[in-house]
Amino acid sequence: VEMLEYRTRRLEMEPVAWNETVSSAVSRDPAVLEFRKIVCEGDFHTEKSVFLGPRSRSISGVTENGYYVITPLIPRPTEPGR
Repeated sequence: VEMLEYRTRRLEMEPVAWNETVSSAVSRDPAVLEFRKIVCEGDFHTEKSVFLGPRSRSISGVTENGYYVITPLIPRPTEPGR
């Protein structure tokens, strides 16, 4: 019960702006992001996409095959005070 309450509290906190403050804090202690929502502006690096699979899912008894697509997001630097 305590673990669920901890996760719920963390998920209900305001999102963290990755571009402004998080990168330096994470290098010291990655746990600061545990169960936190993150907001980040950046550009997807589609040339580095990775396809995981094959995966299948069943919807209403119909099986569909596909892949998970993981694409890195390159954070865009922000101006101070933005």
